[in-house]
Amino acid sequence: ASFAATFLLLWFLTGQTLGNLIPWARYSASIISGYSAAMNGTAAAFPLAQIVAAAVIVGLTVAVVWWRSSGIPRVRRIGALALYLVLCYLVFKRGFVRQDDGHVLSVFEVTTLAPLAFLPCLRLRLAAALVSVGLVAFLALYLTFGPVFDGWTTISERAESIKRSYTPSLHIDSFTEAIHLATSAEERSATARDGRANIVQMSKFPGDLSAFEGQTVHVSPWDASLQYALRGTRWDPAPVFQDYAVYTTALDELNADWFGGPDAADVVLRRPGLAIDGRMPRWEPPSATLSMLCHYRPGEAMTGGWMVLRHLERSRCGEPEPAGSAETEMGETFRPPAARPTTLLVARFSGIADGPADRLLTTAFRAPEIQVETANSRSWRFLQGTQGSWHVITAPDCALKTLDGGTPADMSTLRFWSKGGPGAAIADALSDSTIRVEYASIPFSC
Repeated sequence: ASFAATFLLLWFLTGQTLGNLIPWARYSASIISGYSAAMNGTAAAFPLAQIVAAAVIVGLTVAVVWWRSSGIPRVRRIGALALYLVLCYLVFKRGFVRQDDGHVLSVFEVTTLAPLAFLPCLRLRLAAALVSVGLVAFLALYLTFGPVFDGWTTISERAESIKRSYTPSLHIDSFTEAIHLATSAEERSATARDGRANIVQMSKFPGDLSAFEGQTVHVSPWDASLQYALRGTRWDPAPVFQDYAVYTTALDELNADWFGGPDAADVVLRRPGLAIDGRMPRWEPPSATLSMLCHYRPGEAMTGGWMVLRHLERSRCGEPEPAGSAETEMGETFRPPAARPTTLLVARFSGIADGPADRLLTTAFRAPEIQVETANSRSWRFLQGTQGSWHVITAPDCALKTLDGGTPADMSTLRFWSKGGPGAAIADALSDSTIRVEYASIPFSC
């Protein structure tokens, strides 16, 4: 009850209404469900040692807590351990979906300290023993598989990093600096000024920031912090304001509707050609990028890879017209139909790693990584979660800079293929490998 009351209080204090609760829950679920397929890591090796170590820690904790809490009602024991296992599942997904050293180590940070939550039903000595077992496993894995930051290459350097992390004097110095910043208006002003200058420098933004004063601004694909440096403007971002976080077709359509709706920003500051994890920039995300292309026109010229897009009262795109359909197989090369020079050829797909076995694998661990190969033999990461969105295949020359930034992808032929991963071979064997493609042609005005 207290949680519900606090949630509603904060919900209304942020300016939300009860009518926003259902869309918020729906799109939050879309982000959660799409994460495993969109953000899965590209580590080559299956993390067997780390998973076994985590399972040992979790299993030992469950067994000991169940054994030592016999005096507590059975329902409460089951409930407490169920919450613990849900927590372990969530940190497992966080650690092994985006599989890199930092994320994997976070699994052991949580599972190592979680037994402390059971202190009321355990003796202090037993809880300390559980934490010690976890710490030993954590340190062993850290020293073996730990992150290679700042040129660390040896176990001794990683051990030195741990020592620095737990040196009290360093934390006291940081706390003292924070207190000084909180109590000195002059220091806060200088820090804010330096921060804005650093943001502009790091983003390589070349324009006159005052040129956008009084206008609403969205930054694409992800430099949202630039808005902090744009004094006098109002940040008016797309609902999912960082392009790489548009994991599903539902989220893609949400952003696409925003670009074409009355609440769209006056200006989009865009760095075309950027995408994470080897994704194709013009499909990052597909329908939202198409909508931005239709409802914005390039404005002032800029250097440093940036461009200014100005919102249009009328769309540059006409109504989509069916342009055929096709079927292909995973691993087969196919050729999209030719398009007129004044039109956009778009396509949407189905059947790409979206069967029941694929969904089960995604829920249990992580989805297989799908690639799309273009005619110049360049392979790009493909998000199966947005396959139902319209993807720009070909476009007039005047649209290519907005889409690609530099050299456009040669989309005269395409081939989808899977990089595999743990369990992918079983999922492939149980799934239909047929990929269905639907094409449409959209008249476009430069």
